Amino acid sequence: MPSSISSSEASGRFSPLRAVVFTVLLLSLLKGSAWLTRDAVIPIMPTRLEAVRRIGTLEHDSVSLGASYNVDVRHDLLGLRNVPLWLPVADLFETAALFEQIVKAGAAPAYAFIMLDPYQMYQDNGARDDWRMLNPASRDAAHGLLSVLAPFLPIDGDRAGWLEALFLPPRGIPPTALIRHLLPVPGRIEVPDRSPFARFEFNKVPDPAVPEHAREVADFVTPIIIGSVRADPMILERTSAELGRIADLAAAEGIELVVVVGIPLVARYRAELAARMIAAGLAQQVDLTQAIARATQTLEAAGATVIPLSAVWDTGADDQRTEWFADNRHLTAAGAAIFTRRLAPLLPAAGGGLLPQYPEGSD
Repeated sequence: MPSSISSSEASGRFSPLRAVVFTVLLLSLLKGSAWLTRDAVIPIMPTRLEAVRRIGTLEHDSVSLGASYNVDVRHDLLGLRNVPLWLPVADLFETAALFEQIVKAGAAPAYAFIMLDPYQMYQDNGARDDWRMLNPASRDAAHGLLSVLAPFLPIDGDRAGWLEALFLPPRGIPPTALIRHLLPVPGRIEVPDRSPFARFEFNKVPDPAVPEHAREVADFVTPIIIGSVRADPMILERTSAELGRIADLAAAEGIELVVVVGIPLVARYRAELAARMIAAGLAQQVDLTQAIARATQTLEAAGATVIPLSAVWDTGADDQRTEWFADNRHLTAAGAAIFTRRLAPLLPAAGGGLLPQYPEGSD
């Protein structure tokens, strides 16, 4: 009997060793599930990881930064070897952190391209409500890439987002039925599946202009913007500072930073986003005209090339051309070829070289 009591007491006592072993096993399980599911949830990750691992030795002419709207530029048709480093739903804090680290790692492109959505000037993926533990838009992909270059760097001090990316399985980007998996586009710049030069495009939905499509995507996007503005009414100041940091770094490294301010959107979706801001009572706080002016001023002051969307895209007419859109906010390869052809004459010479030329008849 004493032996039995003694054993019971021993098993009930706290054991530091047991606690450590349990914690290590739990964290290993979480980390393992994160690694196993990351590529399925974020299909572009293998190519992005390959790119940042080799960025100091890759022979490249351009990098594309920011969010997924960068699929609208066909670097291959400009004769540029492009390393795409854009990430789904990326904000400017993620973009600045990644750009800084790849430059430190030896990236030396002639050009850096950003397709800037004015709504990104009001976006902070690290913003949280008081009751919310997880950030509204996952930073898994951005922290995943930064883990290769700066493993202990939280983006904009977002330690909770860093811990989430480190230990929790990655979250998908809803709505999964509408934001499609990215598939490699066959072409001369993409050979291996993990090629850092691989170009991607979004799958074509049957009708990019259907109201349900606009509403469902807006259900995901607008809470990020609304939450960011309510958490920080001065967010425009902070995102402008991040843009300035990107532009200053590019200038210091002799990189031609090209920013297209504004993005092609299906007309119905553009209207849906505006209506959501009005319904939330944020029509004055989320002022896209002010955001565009602020971004333009900040970038031009640092010597970046700023190209307004109106110089290459007629939102009144072109936004109606749904055959050019894969979904309501990304162009197809054919639509991107049209966009690129219009963009090409506006690109600056890099390092005193010739302007990139768009081959006649290219699509």
